[in-house]
Amino acid sequence: ASLDNTIRMWDPYDMCCTRVLKEDRSEISAITCLRSKSKIVSGHDDGSLRLWNLDTGSTTNLREHSNTVTCLITACFEGKDEELVLSGSFDGYVCVWDMQKKPTKGIIPHMLTKFQASVEAEILCLLHDSNKNVIVSAGNDTCVRVWSEAYEPLGVHSGHAEAVTCLALDGNFLFSGSEDFSVKVWDTVPSREGGGLSHFGGGSTLVKTLVGHKRTVTSVEIEPSS
Repeated sequence: ASLDNTIRMWDPYDMCCTRVLKEDRSEISAITCLRSKSKIVSGHDDGSLRLWNLDTGSTTNLREHSNTVTCLITACFEGKDEELVLSGSFDGYVCVWDMQKKPTKGIIPHMLTKFQASVEAEILCLLHDSNKNVIVSAGNDTCVRVWSEAYEPLGVHSGHAEAVTCLALDGNFLFSGSEDFSVKVWDTVPSREGGGLSHFGGGSTLVKTLVGHKRTVTSVEIEPSS
């Protein structure tokens, strides 16, 4: 997806562009694919989401955020079969969407719930850990926040000096990239202290700080085979 308002599909073998989807209403700021269906979801700078059906070419417009959608991820929660979409925004909220409903049954894709992941900061990245059943959010308040699948706070990783821009997961380790030029490695879930789930002061365990970049770290990925 691009700020030229197109979504382009590419053949992974010869790298030819096979299809172009055009968006006229607002800039595309995020994108994700639904694994179980031939659908993609795009986020936009006006706070809306667009569900694209690649078989029919039809779109469904959804609106809940009050500011730019910055990140989209898919998640399958424990004990549930359906694949959900989570969206984060400059408005500080995370919205959870059911995108699998068929409009022909009279139930259109819709938001299931939303929670405020940051009171004063913008959400820049999201991650779901299906092994530990947690959601991770981060943004320009420099903190990495961990939530249960019931959207209750489990703790905070604090240590970055600037905005956290990207997240990646490798087993028990959570990687966060930042505008402070570093990548920090954490135990995914902070240790519990005091007030249980509702307590937001869980002990943050920093494993290591990776340094070397001279500018903002914009993306972190894990190579599973190595």
